[in-house]
Amino acid sequence: GEEKVAAEERLRALHNALKDQFLSVEATYEKGRGTFEVRIDAPPAGDASDRDEGGPACVATAEFEEGSDDVARIVVESEDEKLATSVRACLRNVAAASAPVAMD
Repeated sequence: GEEKVAAEERLRALHNALKDQFLSVEATYEKGRGTFEVRIDAPPAGDASDRDEGGPACVATAEFEEGSDDVARIVVESEDEKLATSVRACLRNVAAASAPVAMD
């Protein structure tokens, strides 16, 4: 319905903001949530088993409230605290511009 479109627009906005700041961003959209895998360095070309060589990765998950297009929660996980902080700040700015959001 209506909220699905708005939710996807929110996720796309988050994705675009991350792509502006970081070299490699992969996005996966599921019902009610979006997952973004952010890397500082591009993964080397080659087979999939080399993917982990692309520098430290950060995984951010944006979840929507049930039946709503408001981002309810954004969780950012990374072994690289500095990367996690910049990803969190980037997402927080976008989310704050569009709706109130609770950050973990």
